[in-house]
Formats: sequence, C-alpha cells, structure tokens
Amino acid sequence: MPAYEIPQNLKYEEKIIANLSFAQLFWIALFFGTAAFIFLSEGIDWGFEAEIVIGSLLMFMGLGFAFFDFMGYLQAFYTYAKSVHETKGSEEDKARKLEKFMEVDRIEADTIYLKDGSMRALLQVLPLNFTILSEIEQVAIISAYKAFLNSLDFPVQIVMRTVKMNLEDYLYNLKKGVEEHENDQLLERFYSFRGFVQQFIEKNNVKNRLFYVVVPFDSLASTPPIDRLLGGKDRAGKGEEEKALNKEHAVNQLDARVKLCQEKLRKCGLTVKRLATEEINQLLSSYFEDTGKRKRADWLKPTYLKNEFNRIQVNEEFNRVVAAHAYPRLVREGWLNPIILAEGNFDLVMYVTPTPLEYVLSNLNRELIKQESDMLAAESKGLVNPLLKVQYNDTYRTLEKLQKGEEKLFDLALYVNVKAKGKRELDLLTRRITADLNSILVIPRVPLMKMQQAMQSIYPVFSDKLRVNRNIPSNALSACFPFTSSFLNFDETGVMFAVNKENKVPIILDVYKFVNYNGLVLGTSGGGKSFAVKLYILRNFLKGIKTMVIDPQGEYSELIGDLGGQLVEISRESETIINPFDLMGGDFGEKTLSLMDLFRLMLGELTEEQKNLLDKAVLSIYEEKGIIPNDKATWSKTPPTLGDLHAFIQRHKKHAEHNELRDLITLENRVRLYTEGAFSFMNRQTKLDFASANISFNIEKMPKQVKPIMMFLILEFVVNKMREDKSRKLLVVDEAWSLLRHGEQADYLFELIKTSRKYALGIVIITQEVTDLLATEAGNTILANTSWKILLRQEPAVIKTLADKFNLNIEEENYLLTADIGEGLLFAMNEHIPIKVIASEEEHELITTNPDELEARKKARMNWATGKKEGPLQKVTGKHWAKA
Repeated sequence: MPAYEIPQNLKYEEKIIANLSFAQLFWIALFFGTAAFIFLSEGIDWGFEAEIVIGSLLMFMGLGFAFFDFMGYLQAFYTYAKSVHETKGSEEDKARKLEKFMEVDRIEADTIYLKDGSMRALLQVLPLNFTILSEIEQVAIISAYKAFLNSLDFPVQIVMRTVKMNLEDYLYNLKKGVEEHENDQLLERFYSFRGFVQQFIEKNNVKNRLFYVVVPFDSLASTPPIDRLLGGKDRAGKGEEEKALNKEHAVNQLDARVKLCQEKLRKCGLTVKRLATEEINQLLSSYFEDTGKRKRADWLKPTYLKNEFNRIQVNEEFNRVVAAHAYPRLVREGWLNPIILAEGNFDLVMYVTPTPLEYVLSNLNRELIKQESDMLAAESKGLVNPLLKVQYNDTYRTLEKLQKGEEKLFDLALYVNVKAKGKRELDLLTRRITADLNSILVIPRVPLMKMQQAMQSIYPVFSDKLRVNRNIPSNALSACFPFTSSFLNFDETGVMFAVNKENKVPIILDVYKFVNYNGLVLGTSGGGKSFAVKLYILRNFLKGIKTMVIDPQGEYSELIGDLGGQLVEISRESETIINPFDLMGGDFGEKTLSLMDLFRLMLGELTEEQKNLLDKAVLSIYEEKGIIPNDKATWSKTPPTLGDLHAFIQRHKKHAEHNELRDLITLENRVRLYTEGAFSFMNRQTKLDFASANISFNIEKMPKQVKPIMMFLILEFVVNKMREDKSRKLLVVDEAWSLLRHGEQADYLFELIKTSRKYALGIVIITQEVTDLLATEAGNTILANTSWKILLRQEPAVIKTLADKFNLNIEEENYLLTADIGEGLLFAMNEHIPIKVIASEEEHELITTNPDELEARKKARMNWATGKKEGPLQKVTGKHWAKA
C-alpha cells in the first residue's frame, strides 16, 4: 500500500547572522546589550557583585527569549492570568464567569448560534471498520476522503466523543417485549441476560465513541456600526430588514455546506446525518454530566470551573488537553486508528482549515527564497544543512503540486482531551495517551497555563482557541481519515450477536430490518459454529421469535427442550415420519415439482424417459386417492404413499413395451428399497404432532443414506407450516453441506431463501464445508441472498477461496486462521466486524458443545431424575420435553 508523506513545517525563519533568525538576534541584542551597558557605563555603580548578578540574569533572559521561547511562556502566563481560575464567590460572579466560558447563545432549527452571531451545524458520522477492509477498498475510501477535503473552501471540526456505554434503552425495550408474553421463565432469562450485559460493560469499562463533523458559518448578525451611528427610523428599519436578509443568507449558506459534507462523506461509505435541535442539546449537555439536577436553560454550561496550571476541572470531572506538535514523516491509510481504539476516557478533536490558494502560493514562494538564500550562504562557507535541504525540497514539491492542482494545503490541529474523576487517574491516563501518541510518532505537548482555551477548543462548536496548527497537504491529510473503527450502533429491537473484538462494544442487530433475514455461519469443526447459533436462538427466544431447527446430529435438542420447546425425533424406529407425497398444506403444482427433485435424491440419476414415467405415475396415484390437481377441496384428502407408487409401477409394467419396460423395472427396483427394503419405514403416512412453537427435528438416528432425504422433507414440511404464520420466525439448518452437495436440495434451499422474506422467515445456514458451498451455483446464490454472515476459524486449505469470495485482506486471512473458538468476522450492513461470541454462565451451560461439559450435564440430569437435585440443572426451570 502507498505511503503518504507529511512534509516538514513549511514556515521558515530566515537566518541573518551566525545562523540566528531576526527574532533571536533582537532578543540577544536587547538583553546582552543591556547587560554590557550596565557593566561598561560609568554612570552606574551598583557594585561589582550586583552588576554580575544583574548582567548574568539579563543574559540568561536573552538566551531564554532567543532559544527557549520565554515569550511564549510569558504570553501563556498572561492568558492564564486573564482566564477564569475558579468559579467561587457570589452567584452573580459565578454566572458571569460561566457565561464567559461557554460561547453558545442558543440552539434552534437544528443549528447552534454562538454569542458572536456565527452558526454551527453538527453531523453525526457512523464510522467503518476500516482496518479489515481490502487494500482496494481502503485506497478507494481514502481517495473519496481526499475528494471531500479538496471540495472544502471552509474549515471543519472533527470530533470523537467518548461516552459511557449505555444499553438501558435497549434492555428496557427488551423487557417490555418479554413482559408481554407473561412467561415467568422468559422473564427470569431476561434478568439473567441483563445482569450479564451490565456486568460485562462495567467489568471491561466498555466505552462508546461517537463521531461528529462540525460545519461552521461566520456571519455578521448584528447591525453594522454605521447604521447605529446614522440612526433614524428609516435607517433602523432598513437595518432590521438587512439583518433578516443576512440571517436567511447565512442559513442557506450553512445548509449548502452541510449538504456538500453529507454528499462527499457518503461517498466514503459513511453514514451521515444532521443532528436535530434536541440531539444537539443532548450532545452539548453531555459534557456537563449533572444536567439532571438543573433547569434545562442551564444545561449548556457547567456549574463549576477550576482552571489550574496543567489541568482544568469542569464540574466533577478533571480534564487535561494534549496537543500534537509534530507528526511522522511517512504515514499509511488509517494511521490514527491506534489512537481511535486506545483504551481510556478521552475525546479527540481535529480542526481542518483549507488555506486560500493565492495566499499559499505567495507565501511559499517567499519561504523558498528565504530557504534558498540560507542554503547558498551555508554552502559558501562550506557548510551543509541537511534539515534545511529537506525542508526546501518539501516546500518546492508542495508548491509544484499546488500549482499543478494536484494538492491543496490545509492547516491541521489535533487535540486529545483526557478525562478522569480524580487527579491520580488523570495523570495515569495522560501518560498512557502520550505513550500511544509517541508510538505512532506524534510528539504530544500539554499547553501549560492554557487549559481554559484548550478546553474551549474541545467542545463541538468550532472554536479553536489554542491554534497549534501544522500545514499539511491534502494527500497526507487524507491518510488521517479518522472514521476507522465502528463502535456502538445498535437497533433497539435487535439481538446481541457478539462483541466487537477490538473495542468490546456489543453488536446488536435486528436482521428483520435487513433486505432479507437470512444468515450464514461458516467455520471449521470446533470453531464455535453451533455455540454461536445456539446463542442466537437463545437471544431470539427472549424476543418471542418462533424457532425450528433441522438437527442432523441432535445438538440442539437440549437447548430447545430447556426453552420449553418440543423435540421431534425421526428415526427408523420412531412413530414420527413424513410421507413424501403429503401436500403438507401446500400447493399441488409445487408439490409435484418438488417430488421430481426428491426422486433424483432418492432414486439416483434419472433419464428423461424415467422422469416422464414418474410424472405420469404421480398424477395417477393422486387421482386414485381422489386428489385432483385443479380442485383445492380435494388436496386435504389422505395422500398416496411410496407403496402406492410401487404398486402403480408394477401394474403398469404388465402392459408396457420393451423400452418402457426396461425403465419401469429400473424404477421398480429402486422404489422397492423404500417399500420392502432397508428403508421401508418411510412407506407410511405423515405422523407429526406439534405441541410448541419451538421445535427441534432430531434425525441423528436416521440412517446416513436417507438423512439428506429426510432433511429435504423436513425442510419442505417446516416451510409449509411457517407460511401459515406471518409473525417473525427462525429456521436453522445445521450441517447444510449435506443438502448443498446434492443439486436438487441446493436448488430447493436456494428458492426457499429467495422467498422467505415475504413469510417473515429468517433462515440460518450452518456448514463447515466451504468447498461444497462455493462449488455450486446455488451455493453462490445463497451467499448473495444472506444479509449477514459469520466466518469463524478456517482451515488453510480454504482460506484463499474465502478471501477471493469475501474480499478478505491479508490481516483478515491471518485472523481467521488463528482465531480462537468463538472469534471471527461478522459481515453485515456492508461492514466487516471482528467479533468474539460471549455468553453468560447460564447461557454457556445451556448451549455448550464441549464433550466434558455435556457429560457433566447428562449426569446432573440423571441425578435430577432420580431425586438427587445437584448440579447445574437446578438453575434451569420450565422444561417441556415432548418426544413424538
């Protein structure tokens, strides 16, 4: 990937004599000259010792002003002396100081109005998971961000706000939904889940980070002084009218800037929205945490300030601002991401200010002349100044690119505000943040004695009081793309899938608001597929979503039983079975088509003549049972069985010609397996009795030769039943590779996935056979029709295939190859999110697939059944087991 070069500071102080600038010569001449005057003047006689002390002090001050920026410290001290030190004294005095601190006058019409008449609009930006995008995608986003920067002819402020993780609204809405079901077991599970989520957030100190872009517009809102001087009713009237016109113009200009930013940022793949008045109020008031104790009118200012040498206390919170003073020479896309992801309570602010081209060109030309002059002077003395040569080359290249229109020059200011409840905690976090900045080669400095101005620069109102700027071209500035890590963006009606592995933020999605509701889980054996899907089922259960599982290995029986659901076991010994000819409440035409697919699965490859014979046979045996294709009233009659098909073939064989006879004999021999042979248990009428909305079809004991056939029949049966119910439903198909390896079943599954949305049905496909999935056209179409996908740990043999299909970059490939159990990537809403599936102790107990833990549960269940109430089953209540 390309590296982006940040040039040295283009501002240069020309050297006059002895490699000293004009300012340095001035201070040395002033103080050293004064010291010499005291020593040499005959009119001053303070004594030798006093003159030595005073002279030395003056020379020290001269060196300080010349080389150690004493003037800067003096200005900072003056600024500190003028600042608010502490809000104490009378209420009037407090109010005056606090009013001076905050510049916001009012918020109306989705706009912040400052006291000087200028306006601000706030855009909230939902960031990307930038680092795990492919290289092509990253370069495309950076290119789009550069286009955004180059389109700016006004400054913007970018704010990253760290706030407490708050899921109370989500949990409250979830509780309301649970209470509607009037189910004590469900409510108990909710309280357990809520406690787990709250404890996880508290224990891991999980923070949410919100991103904003502040768009300013400065306008003359007050009447011009000349109007006030001239006075007069007519003139005053014109002033008011002109003021209204100015305001309307300013609002239109601000709206135009907002639309430009929204349009350009959306092209970066970002979701952007303008904050409404109430949202702005909530954001600004969040900087002063005790708003609930005060009147709404006082929300936009603190109640207490204490401005100290290197920190400032706002209400109960201590703050320290760290400013970036120098940047690395070479950077890559998203190089600020380590800071965005850094742990701790801090805010990050960037001021991006475009510099007018005509001003830049003339200034850079002057800088080049000064630099070249000093270089020539040094060379004439036989000296080489490498730093000056680098600076000259940087300035020359920047000027060249600006003149060609390839670049645009900006001033960049970057501040980090560290926040803590105590001074010790503030010092520790400051050291950690400065270490993080140093690790990416940013040199941080604390603006001593300027904490009030620094704090005012942090608020999202575009008011940079510090002005610690650095010029930077648009190409390098585009690499400073800050929207690189996704934090909490949850749907209040959603389900918690996992947590973001990078920042531990819960991922809560409502898939029933996606384009389709289907999901795909891919992973190697032991990677946590079943665990993740069981957890998904369990948390959907809290929302009252009906679930059916096609379970080839009996892995879901325990869970469905513990949820009060029903276990339907289908095996050669069980009474339950599905008749392949049962219409199952479906359409006759659809049934005959699905039978042709089923026959290819049951009977092997068929010739066209054999298919034609079977089609005639199917219609005949239905008619023998009184079921007529065009008469729906007859569709509910008792259907034929495989025995009826076999009998029809035998009868028809007696009158068949030679060629037809051969095909009929072949069909007869193949069908006999299901009527008189090893699989004759399938030659029965359907017998299924549902007593619950949540059902697991356990076909673990079904012979492996007919297990794909039974999965096909169950799938068809379940779909027909689910079509009758328009509420939200979930169908889980485990070990889907056994379906996908057969073209007939894969096609059927594909058609089902395409049409499931109109029945409010979400289908979850689970498989570890990546090759089988990607080798068929139907499998690839399934990929295209699943709105969310989870990739867990993968084998080296398939990682390249997956990388091509999912556009994985090398970091993602390595991550999937080395992922721990339950770790992987979630693909949803056009994002790749690194995840870790986490469960509470109670959830883990219900869904574990660990053999040792399962054995312990089995023993505990046996103890429970024999009256020894010990072990984990004591925590589980309300079981309903029904073995049909």
